[in-house]
Amino acid sequence: MRVTAFRRTRAAIAPLVLLTVACEMSIVGPFNLEPPPGDSAAVFLSPSVGSITVRQGSSDSVSVYVTRSHFEGAVDLVIESAPAGVTVTCNPATVPAAATTSWIRLEVATSVAAGSYLVAVRAQVLGVGVQTATLTLVVQAQQPLRDYTVSP
Repeated sequence: MRVTAFRRTRAAIAPLVLLTVACEMSIVGPFNLEPPPGDSAAVFLSPSVGSITVRQGSSDSVSVYVTRSHFEGAVDLVIESAPAGVTVTCNPATVPAAATTSWIRLEVATSVAAGSYLVAVRAQVLGVGVQTATLTLVVQAQQPLRDYTVSP
């Protein structure tokens, strides 16, 4: 079968000839990183885990994957929501065109009550749109300090 498609480039629309017989693709894992079919530019955001547990007074990091559809530019990551006493940073905050991963660091103050919280991260690209992903932060109480007595 011969199919002619067109590929968008900065300079022009170039014809692309494809010879196909059959094509099958499957993705195994907790996250489907493939964008839906279509011609519109879009950005997709997927944390590597759905939840992360951090003790009061500690910090931890989780990776987040950026998938681009029909564009190749940089993607800005913005923290939309986080509980008071939790500092959340993205490194890098702008994912370059050649990259697909950023790290989200969560620093939990000792004053944050133990419990579950939602942290929202937004991927945005001017002219393309936005997508928000959520991550559940489980804050665990600090272990109490124990007094020990040493006797001779």
